[in-house]
Amino acid sequence: MGTFRRAARHKWWERTAALALLCFFVFAAAMTLDLAAAELRHGMVESEHVETIPTQELLRAAVVANPRDSMSWIALGLAAERRHELERAAQYFAEAERVDRRYLPAWSSANYHFRHGDAANFWSAAARASAMIYDDPRPLIDLADRTEANPGIALERLHATPFLERAYLDFLIGKRRWDAASVVALKLLARHDAADASRLRDFADRLRSAGRSDLAPRSAAI
Repeated sequence: MGTFRRAARHKWWERTAALALLCFFVFAAAMTLDLAAAELRHGMVESEHVETIPTQELLRAAVVANPRDSMSWIALGLAAERRHELERAAQYFAEAERVDRRYLPAWSSANYHFRHGDAANFWSAAARASAMIYDDPRPLIDLADRTEANPGIALERLHATPFLERAYLDFLIGKRRWDAASVVALKLLARHDAADASRLRDFADRLRSAGRSDLAPRSAAI
């Protein structure tokens, strides 16, 4: 009986130690993933430059413990991309989107497909991200603009909302791309939304200051 109790206690300690180790791995992964998330949200991430990605063991432990942990799936995708395992990386990004239908997983997929020149999958993921965007849209606009220089086409592919159109106009004004900006201004003008009147008047003033008043009648007779 004493031997049986000692064996049972030993197994209990083994299970407890294993659980504690798993919890440590998950905690460590979560801490480092928070750092990666900040980079993912605010700009295009080159996978080879992300130094905060945890080891494969930590990440796999994290998704075993919580299969709906989208940040761990994203980090697995980035790690696989660094190893040039592109098919596996795409699967990990897709899994992140499957378990978490919010902006960051969709943005991460769009970012990944942009990096690899996959325009079809980029636009599909970018449109999903566009529908859920809640913060600064400039990183998504930047990728869309670098993929398609015609803002009318880009906005159509993004299924753009007025929020995104306004942000795109501001983005193009910042780059002094007046012809492209006039395309977006026309879209806003066609909505007849009083909330856009001030922005469109400011745009017309900028056109005149830039010596491009020729665009003002097309973009807005404000």
